[in-house]
Amino acid sequence: MAEEVKKVTENPTQKEGENQEKLFKQEEVNRIIAERLAREQEKYKDYEELKKAKTKLDELENANKTELEKARAETDQFKKLAEQKEVEKKQVLIENLKLSLLDQAGLPKSWAKRILGQTENEIKADIEELKKLLQEKAQNVGLTVGGEPKGMPDFDKMSQAEYEEWRKKKK
Repeated sequence: MAEEVKKVTENPTQKEGENQEKLFKQEEVNRIIAERLAREQEKYKDYEELKKAKTKLDELENANKTELEKARAETDQFKKLAEQKEVEKKQVLIENLKLSLLDQAGLPKSWAKRILGQTENEIKADIEELKKLLQEKAQNVGLTVGGEPKGMPDFDKMSQAEYEEWRKKKK
């Protein structure tokens, strides 16, 4: 036996407590849903045709471009690429300059990313400022930048006797 679906509708003119019931069989519900689905599918049936037409139109427009328009488009692409490569080249040159100047200043090359500036003078000024700051901090703790602590002898040049004498003085 087919299932029955109840639908209750209320009529505002009816007295309270009186409801009209309309019963739908499953076949009727299925038919109603199928009709609604068919209507929706009908709305979009020509979608694939429209997609194909758009593709064809694009192809025709591209074919109708003059050789000059095609050449201009290609030239624009090459200009953009050349500009991008120029920027990359400048960045590499700046990075190499930073590495070279850090090496000349006796500072680690790993600090290159910490150095600011786009010109040689700006980069040199930043390195000098960093070096000055490091020297100030080193003096505060009794060290020299790139060397031994102040007052420390060069142990590589000392004899065993000199080392022992120095050690006795430190105690």
